[in-house]
Amino acid sequence: ISLGLVGSEMCIRDRNINYYVSKDITQIVCGCETLIDNEVIRYANSNNIELKVFPLDKTMSEIQAHNLRNESISDYANEFTIFWDGKDNYTKDLIDMCKLKGKKVFVVQVILPKNIPRSF
Repeated sequence: ISLGLVGSEMCIRDRNINYYVSKDITQIVCGCETLIDNEVIRYANSNNIELKVFPLDKTMSEIQAHNLRNESISDYANEFTIFWDGKDNYTKDLIDMCKLKGKKVFVVQVILPKNIPRSF
């Protein structure tokens, strides 16, 4: 089973990613632009879990690139754990896309401290 671990800009260093990854997960899917992506990549590599990374296409506008990546990730992964700050529109779009496609989606609501910078 392929699990999409994606979300709004945030750091989950203090969280146990293992909590969100069941034993039947054989692949983890993520982006590569945010702090959460860095943590997910580190987790997959250190636990010998196959990893599929979907970077943004930097030749497109920001909106087009996010829409294309959301479409690709939502098609690719079987189920999702999505970390959302309640504000990021690209993450909300991914949540909606996955639900429309009938994917299993677990949304983790994240409250960001005011001093954490956003990368986009």
